[in-house]
Amino acid sequence: MSHGPAPRFIGRRVELGTLRWRLECALRGKASAVAIGGEPGIGRTALLDALAGTAARLGFRHASGRGHPGKREVGFGVVQQILDELTAPEARAAAPTPTEGPGALLPDPGAEPDDRTVSAVFASFDGLLADAGARAPLLVTVDDAHFGDPLSLRCLAHATRRVREVPFVLVITYDETEPEADASPLAELTATAHRVSLTGLGRDEVAEFVSRAVAPEPVDAETAQACHRVTDGHPLLLEELLGTLRQERPTGLTPQLVLDVGARNVAQWLRARLSRCPEAGAIARAIAVLGDDADFGRASALARLDLDDACARVDRLVRLKLVADGHPLRFTHSFFRGVILDGMAVGTRIAWHTRAAELLYESRAPGDAVAAHLLHGDVTRQRWATAVLRDAARREVARGAPHRAAPLLRRALDTRLGGVHRAVVLRELGSAELATDHAAGTARLRAALAAAPDADEAAHTTLLLASALVSAEANDEAAALADHAAGWLGDTDQGTAWQLRAVAYQAEQGRLGTAALARERERGLLADAPDDPRLLQTWSAYLAHRHSRQGHNREATVRCADLALADQQLSVADRPHHLALLALLYADAPALADPVLSRLGRAAERGGHLRSRALVPAFRGAFARSAGRLADAVAHLRTADGLLVSWSGGRRTHEGSWCAALLAEALVEQGRTGEAHELLAGRDLSARLPDLYHHNWVLYARGRLHLARGRHDEALADLLECGRRLEEWQVENPAVLPWRSQAALACLALGERDRARRLAGGELAAARRWGTPRAVGVALTALGRAESGPRATGVLDEAVTALRSSPARLELAHALYALGVACRGRGQLDEAREHLTAAGVLGQRCEALPLVTRTAEELAALGPTPSATASGGLLTRQQSRVADLASGGLANKDIAVRLGVSLRCVEFHLSGAYQKLGISGRRELHRALKGLAPRGRGSAG
Repeated sequence: MSHGPAPRFIGRRVELGTLRWRLECALRGKASAVAIGGEPGIGRTALLDALAGTAARLGFRHASGRGHPGKREVGFGVVQQILDELTAPEARAAAPTPTEGPGALLPDPGAEPDDRTVSAVFASFDGLLADAGARAPLLVTVDDAHFGDPLSLRCLAHATRRVREVPFVLVITYDETEPEADASPLAELTATAHRVSLTGLGRDEVAEFVSRAVAPEPVDAETAQACHRVTDGHPLLLEELLGTLRQERPTGLTPQLVLDVGARNVAQWLRARLSRCPEAGAIARAIAVLGDDADFGRASALARLDLDDACARVDRLVRLKLVADGHPLRFTHSFFRGVILDGMAVGTRIAWHTRAAELLYESRAPGDAVAAHLLHGDVTRQRWATAVLRDAARREVARGAPHRAAPLLRRALDTRLGGVHRAVVLRELGSAELATDHAAGTARLRAALAAAPDADEAAHTTLLLASALVSAEANDEAAALADHAAGWLGDTDQGTAWQLRAVAYQAEQGRLGTAALARERERGLLADAPDDPRLLQTWSAYLAHRHSRQGHNREATVRCADLALADQQLSVADRPHHLALLALLYADAPALADPVLSRLGRAAERGGHLRSRALVPAFRGAFARSAGRLADAVAHLRTADGLLVSWSGGRRTHEGSWCAALLAEALVEQGRTGEAHELLAGRDLSARLPDLYHHNWVLYARGRLHLARGRHDEALADLLECGRRLEEWQVENPAVLPWRSQAALACLALGERDRARRLAGGELAAARRWGTPRAVGVALTALGRAESGPRATGVLDEAVTALRSSPARLELAHALYALGVACRGRGQLDEAREHLTAAGVLGQRCEALPLVTRTAEELAALGPTPSATASGGLLTRQQSRVADLASGGLANKDIAVRLGVSLRCVEFHLSGAYQKLGISGRRELHRALKGLAPRGRGSAG
C-alpha cells in the first residue's frame, strides 16, 4: 500500500457545478449568497478550496475569512480578515480601492461599538464590496462561519441584501451539528442564502478516493465497497482509515482488514462526537439496544426519561448527525449501534436488554422482537420467556432458518423449565442443530432422549436420532433405539410405532450383517398398506426401493415411486423418500424425477437444512451422469459434496460417501483420475470398507478408477467384492450398479475371456428381466467385447440399437466405440470409421476425454484411406457436407450455424475428413474433393 497522502478533493461534482453556476450568474450581474452546511470532516473546506480555483479561472478576485472559536468576542474579526485581503498592497495594485473604508471605522479589538458605529461600518462595507465588484468579479468566502463573531455575521447578512447589481458571490460554510447553527446572527445570514448540505461521498467516489490513495497498488471492488460501508463516504473518516491501514498493513489491503480497522476508527470518532453531549448518552444507548424497534416512546421509556428531556436529547443527536431525522429512531451509520453496545459493560447490557424485552412484551410487540432481547437479557425473571423463545424458534424454522432457531432454543434452556418441557426443548434444539451441524444435533438429541419423561416424547426424539445415526453409519444403534422406542409405545400410537419399525428396518437393511433380519422385518412392514396418507407414501417409497433392488417389475417400481413423491410438501430429507428417487433413477424415468427435484430444490432452499440442500444437487448430478452430461454431473455433485462436508464437519456419513463415489466415477469418465483418487483417499474411502450398503457405490467407483489407471487386478477385486456384497443383499438389478459388465472388462484386460463372457451373460439375463434399454445395452456391450468375430459385431450392433432408445448417451458412445473396434478387427473399415466417428462425436458432447482419445487413436490406426472407387465410400455423409461447405469458404462457426450442430462437432468431422483424404488442412481441401468420384462421397451413412 502506498505511503502517499490521501487525496484532498474527490467527487462533489453536483455541488461544485451548483457553485460554478452561481459564479456564472454573477458574471451576468446577478449577485448571490450560498451557505454550505455539513458535519465536521465532511469536506466543507476542501469544497471551498476547489471553488476558489474555479473562480480564479473565471477571473474572480477572492477574499476570505474564517471563524475561530476563541475569537467570537472580537467584534468584526471576520470582516477585518476580508478587508485585509481586499486592501492588501497587491490587491490595491490590481484593483485600487478607496482609502476611506470600513477599516478606518472599525472599533478597537475588545471595544463595544454603539449602534451608530455599527451602522456606519455596515454601510461602508457594503460600499467597498459594491465598488470592488464593479471593478472585477468578486468572490468572498467565510469558512467555519458558526465560529464567526456576531457583528461580522450581521455585517455579511446586511451586504447580501444591499449588494445586488454587481458580480459578487458570498459563500460561507458552517457546522450543522453545532448549536450556534441556529443562533440569530448565523440564521439571519443563511436565511436568504442558497443552502447546500454536504453528505458522504458515493460508492464510486469512495472507490476513486481509495484508488488514488493507495496507487499504484490496485483496489478491487469489494475492498472499495468495504471502505464505503465502514465510513459511509465520510472524507475525514476515509483519510483516518487509510492512514491507520498504512501504519498497520503497508501491503495487502483486503475487505476484512478494512472492516476490522474501520470499526475501531469509527468507534473512536463516535466517542469523540458523543463527548460533545454527554447528557444524550442514555437515549443513545436506548436506541442502540432497541435497534429496529426504537420508536420514540419505547426509547424514552427504556432510558427512563420524561417527554421533554427525551425530546431535547434526541434533537441533539439528530443535530450531531448521529441519529437520522425521522421515525422510528435509527442511527445514521450502520456501525454506530455496535460501537455503543460494545461500550456498555456486560451487566449494563443484560439489564437494558431485559428491560427492553419486558417493555416490548407488555406493549404486545411482535414475539420475534421480544425474543431478540431475551437472547441477550436475563430470562430467569419472566415466566413467559420460554414460550416466547420457542414460538420465535418455530417461526424461524418455518422461514427456513433453523440456524437462527437454534440460539433461541439454547436460550430457552436457561429459563425455568420443568422436566417435561426441558426434554421437548432439547428435542426441538437437536432438530434445529441437525439441520446445519450433524454432530451437534446428534449429541443434543441423545441428551433429549435421556431426559424424555415418557414413551411418547422418547418415541418422537428417537425418530430424529435414529435417522441421524443411520447417516453417521451407526446402523446397529439406530435399529436398537427404534425398536426400544416402538416397544415403549405399544399400541398407544400405532402410526409412530410403524415409523419407528420402518427406521429400524432401514438401519438393518443398510448393514450386510443384519440384512437377513431386515428382509424378515420387510415382509411384515410392507405386507399391508397403512391407512394414514403420509405413512402410505413412506410405505410406497420402501416398496419402490424393494422392486428396484429385485429388478423384476419396472412398472410397479415407477408406480410406487410416483405415489411416494406425490406430496407437494415433501422434503428430500424426509426418510425414506430419497429411495423413491433412486428407484426412478434405476428405472430411467428422468421425466418423472425432474419436476419432483425442482419442487424439492425450492423446498430445500426455504428449509435451510444442509442435508436437504445437498441431496437435491446430488440427485441432479446422478441423473445428469445417467444422461451422459458429465460436466453438469460433476458441477452438481461438487456442490452436493461441499454441502455434505459442511453438514458433517468432515466426518464420514452415508450420504457423503455415496455422493463422493458418484463424483469420483464421473471424474473417471472425464479422464480426471488423479482428482478421483484424491477425493476417495481424502474421505478415507481407499482402504477396507465396512459392509454398509452405500459402500457398494464406493467399491464400484474404485473399481472403475483402477480400471482406468490400468490396475486390472485391483479393479477386478473391488468389482467382485461389490458384486459379492450386492448378491448377499439380494440386489439382482444391474441398473443399480452394473458391476458385472465392468468386471468383465477387467477380466478381458487380464486375458480371462471365458470369465468375462460369464459375467456379461449373467448381467444380460438380469437386465432383460428389468427391461430398461440402458441396462440391456450396457450388458450387451460388455458381452460383445467378450465375444469375437461375427458374434461380437452382432451383439454390439444389438447393444447400439438398444441404447439408441435410452437416455444413456455416454453408454451409447461406448457401445459405438466397441462396435467400431470389432468392425475394424473384421476388416470392415468403412463401418468401423462410421461407428468410431459417431462414438467420437458423442464422446465430445459428453466431454468424456478418454473415450474421445481412444476413438481418435482407433481412427488413426485404420491407416491411409483407400480410394473412393475401391472403398465404395470415403467420407461419411456428415463429413462430406462439412467438407463441401468448408471448401466453399465458410468458416467453422458458420458451418455449425448452417448445419445446426456444435462448433466442436464441425471441427471433429473436418479433422476426420482431412485424415481420410490424406491432406493437412483446408487449403488442400478443394483439390482433394475434386479428385473424388461422386459415389465416393457420402455413401457411408
